[in-house]
Amino acid sequence: MKKLIAVFMAVAILFSLTACGSVVKNSETTEITKENLFESESTTLSETEKVLNNNYFYGKSFAGGTGYVKLSDGTECYEYTGGRMKIDFTFDNGGDAMECGVTLVLDGIYQAFKLISKDGKATDEAYMHTINAGESESVSFSLEFTPNTGKAGDELNIAVGTMVMPSYENTYNGTKDSYGLYIYHAYNASSGVVLKMKTDAPTQQIGATLKTEQAEITEFYKSMFSEIELDPFKTDYKFLIYTDRETLEKGAEVLRASDDKTAEITLEVFGKSDEYRAALFVNHQLVQLSDGSTYVDFAVDSKSVTRINLPVDISALGENNHAYVVLFSKNNGELPMTDNTYIYADKTNTHFFIVEKNDKEVN
Repeated sequence: MKKLIAVFMAVAILFSLTACGSVVKNSETTEITKENLFESESTTLSETEKVLNNNYFYGKSFAGGTGYVKLSDGTECYEYTGGRMKIDFTFDNGGDAMECGVTLVLDGIYQAFKLISKDGKATDEAYMHTINAGESESVSFSLEFTPNTGKAGDELNIAVGTMVMPSYENTYNGTKDSYGLYIYHAYNASSGVVLKMKTDAPTQQIGATLKTEQAEITEFYKSMFSEIELDPFKTDYKFLIYTDRETLEKGAEVLRASDDKTAEITLEVFGKSDEYRAALFVNHQLVQLSDGSTYVDFAVDSKSVTRINLPVDISALGENNHAYVVLFSKNNGELPMTDNTYIYADKTNTHFFIVEKNDKEVN
């Protein structure tokens, strides 16, 4: 998997497809900002055949901002000296008109930010915003934020995540196994740029404290690797989410929860030994897992499956929802940049997340 990272970087991260979100706080929710500062022709599509034939092809690049440094050899970075900072960014759409979700990630931790258009209009602060890009249109904007992690001397990977058609929704009818369409809700947040911390960030978000278990690698997990390799568990990794083991093994991407205040989604990661950082999204909203933390850190070894139960407040959810996990892994010498910073994002498929309502009347 990590062997592919250098290829993505070299081609300016061109082919990418996906979705993301805002914040779920225990019983409070910060809604996704609906305002779109970048009006363009409508990108809503109704014909499945047309969607599957669309040419979604784009590049993206950092274009300056607070503390931006570009050396003579073309190397670029940012330097943080305190307070809020602004990142100037360009989204170069090389294909058909599209809706694109925008997120900001620092060392594998999502950042709340304001999206500012070229003419200076700004949204409220949120974890995800949306732009529309016309066919072959280049869209420039800025992301303004205050880092929530990093100490003086750190060099942390910073990435602008992009996704195709985050507004796409599907409703479970009791028979569907996958959320589909496959081209929607695929995610890319790779970057070759670092933020050099010259001073501490004003807040330091720490990872959630969740119980981690190790399980045996069975034939079911081995069958997840289709590559013909002597030992794929030493060169690649996989990850799954589920609420019911039987449903998972049948291949259905459906999560279920009873009509209660909290539920748990199980995350399993297995394969190559590495350190990982994971975040959970429900309805494109970033879930707070514990004590205000939106991520969990854990290690994986090639001899067992790592299993983590991710808590979700479902008290305010309707019946039909969707969920996914984004997983970040560290750079451990694969790329010619700072090691020990979370650099590459991978995403599960979007799953139906069904909250089974109790229809019994209370006397």
